[in-house]
Amino acid sequence: GAAHRRRASVRLIRDGEHRDLLWTALRSAARHLLITSDGLAEDVVDTAFLDHVDQCLRRGVDISLIYRRARRAGGAQAVERLQALAERPADGTGRLRVISQNNHAKVLVVDDEAVITSFNFLSFEGYYGGVGRRRQRSEVGIRIFGGGLAAHLLESFGCTDDQSPQAGDAAGPGSAADARMRALSVA
Repeated sequence: GAAHRRRASVRLIRDGEHRDLLWTALRSAARHLLITSDGLAEDVVDTAFLDHVDQCLRRGVDISLIYRRARRAGGAQAVERLQALAERPADGTGRLRVISQNNHAKVLVVDDEAVITSFNFLSFEGYYGGVGRRRQRSEVGIRIFGGGLAAHLLESFGCTDDQSPQAGDAAGPGSAADARMRALSVA
């Protein structure tokens, strides 16, 4: 498509910008939304998050949420609420997939835009403590527009129509996910 032919532009993002990008993605996604994170916590996947996911589905957005582990009991409850939303009869044409797999990647894909970062989108709210220049956290990522990277990432995580990620899908050497990532690295 046109996104593949357009030259990519890249911008550095830091700290709280990640949170803003997540909420913007939930409000604006038109076709695809992929969020990968090491953890999933109720601090992020709360009622407001679930409402926005539901609105995406009603707009026809295909959503994949991939995480490695639920944080605490509240995280497990958030996963249950997401699974219930995924299993609910569709009001729109969107599809929600909630996948627990061996994953440490932190990626956000919304339509033709991608963010690759150190920020855990599903488990950290993005509010930083500390005084002055001594913050407790510092997250850095890159935001890529165009160039086809978003489509490659969707494919590498198995989020296209012809390949659907499965719970427990191994990501180690020789796995299907590894082959997709190697293909991405040479693209």
